[in-house]
Amino acid sequence: MLQRREPALASVAAALLLGSLLPGCATGDDDDSAAGDSAVVLNELLASNDSVLADEGGEFDDWLELYNSGTEALDLGGWMLSGGPRSAQEPWTLADGVSVPPLGFLVIWADDDPEQGDLHTDFKLSKAGETLVLYRPSGEPADEVSFPAQDTDLSWGRLPDGTGDWQQLGSPSPQQSNE
Repeated sequence: MLQRREPALASVAAALLLGSLLPGCATGDDDDSAAGDSAVVLNELLASNDSVLADEGGEFDDWLELYNSGTEALDLGGWMLSGGPRSAQEPWTLADGVSVPPLGFLVIWADDDPEQGDLHTDFKLSKAGETLVLYRPSGEPADEVSFPAQDTDLSWGRLPDGTGDWQQLGSPSPQQSNE
């Protein structure tokens, strides 16, 4: 079930405890690391999806992709995302149990349809451009991208994955390395 971030310290403690109990799955919330110094980063987005990738309901919604450059699966329960002014005030929170594999990808639907499942946000991406932010459970920004106006069915991503400059990609590559 999706939930909004509650300011209670208990939520952060629960996320850390859950991650420490899951074998081979880190929480990824290292409060000693600097913002932007995370194994999980924003990697690709598509803010105007007419035919590239359909969700489980057959809808061609906006999406974003996270990339884990680490060597362990990472439990993203308690991590948050915001896109646009409304969600910046109350970021959307990833549910416990959502994880991204080591050296792997996770697509999240930015469709303002959270009732469709744990990977559906309560905001959409703006085709006109905006800032998208990924937050650790502590509320510290882990990564962000400000993207310009987007063309339909062309994605904006990092090349190479996780570390490269953001640019329009010749071919969208959800769940795969950007080329």
